[in-house]
Amino acid sequence: TTREPLGVPGEQVFLVPSLDPGTEGVELFARRASEARSGFDLDAVTAETVARICERLDGIPLAIELAAARVGQLAPAQLLERLSDRFRLLSGGRGRVPRHQTLGATLDWSHDLLDEQERVLLRRLAVFPASFPLEGAEAVTAVGDVLSLGSLVTKSLVHVVEDGDRFRYRLLETGRLYATDKLVAAGEAADLRERHAHWVLESMAAIPLVQRWFGDDRGRVDVDDVRAALEWSSGSPTLTAALASGINWMRFDHWRDGRRWCEPLADAEGLDDRSRLQVIGMLCY
Repeated sequence: TTREPLGVPGEQVFLVPSLDPGTEGVELFARRASEARSGFDLDAVTAETVARICERLDGIPLAIELAAARVGQLAPAQLLERLSDRFRLLSGGRGRVPRHQTLGATLDWSHDLLDEQERVLLRRLAVFPASFPLEGAEAVTAVGDVLSLGSLVTKSLVHVVEDGDRFRYRLLETGRLYATDKLVAAGEAADLRERHAHWVLESMAAIPLVQRWFGDDRGRVDVDDVRAALEWSSGSPTLTAALASGINWMRFDHWRDGRRWCEPLADAEGLDDRSRLQVIGMLCY
């Protein structure tokens, strides 16, 4: 296997998928965990926890193996709780080539092979919490040649999601966390998160209100984008109000989220009358 196609005549590319978290991932974890701790065994509860670990690790075999090697010090439930700090946690792969000894080292190796424009685009794509359209990448990242996205797809750092007659794109959670660290280190996080929030708001405004609230899923704004934008817009009551009242939360089985964001805004200072009415309208729905 190679990191990307070689570009030689007659080459046919087969993308090696991640492991299925609930079956292949659990099996790999159990094998490696039994090597790290004698007598390790899976019961119904532990198997469910391990499956969640494998899912959070995107079914990446190296990440699963490094996590399983930790069961001598941490129970699976403790591992799961600490995966937000996975680059520090998943280390110590003794006997491996240097770039496979830690999860961070593997991603560093791949990142170092990118050109500067690819690095900039990758870290800026980290503001998308889930899949995103090409138009969103263009609007938010402000990278002149967003077709560098194709290069990141070729290198398996960005994945294609088929969505009808158009493609969407996404970073695996592990890659997104890594890219987020790069975004913060570059001092671009605040600006990119603001750009993302305004893009979400503009995307909402482009959809007719009736379709946004009662139509089918085509053309709607992704609820994950709305939730992420709300987290990042908390310093601006007007922007937060527009985002929180701009979708019908009941359609997404997240009505509690909608109320959580809208209730404090109903009496917030500095909110214009129109925005306040939108928030109250959402609460009355």
